[in-house]
Amino acid sequence: MVYGIGIDIETHNRFQKYLNADGKPDDFLVSVFSENELNNYRNYPGHLCYALSFSCKEAFFKAFGRDWGDACMWLDIELLFDDVPGLKKARVEFGGQAKDIALSEGISLPPEFDYSMDEHQVIFKALLRCKKD
Repeated sequence: MVYGIGIDIETHNRFQKYLNADGKPDDFLVSVFSENELNNYRNYPGHLCYALSFSCKEAFFKAFGRDWGDACMWLDIELLFDDVPGLKKARVEFGGQAKDIALSEGISLPPEFDYSMDEHQVIFKALLRCKKD
């Protein structure tokens, strides 16, 4: 059974302004992305990773039926890439309140998702399935 669906679209170039001249993330990115994400994204084109991950977090907040300040914290939803140098193989991991909600609501893990990108935007689609009827 479907628990929730979320979609988010971001213009990826806007994330370039959050990278310092040396490509390192600024304070905003450090506050929104986990240490695992920050370390993982060093291997990839920075602004694309941050745009995809931000869009991922937003889409899953929508799928959970909550906004980012309600129950899920930014650091609780991680998008991690498993391929170098592309961005085709990724996984989403829940921690903290997001994982607690998923477990208490009987949401199947790992969550389902899909994403695409073009020269201007990233689109992230999140699907949460519930084990309960």
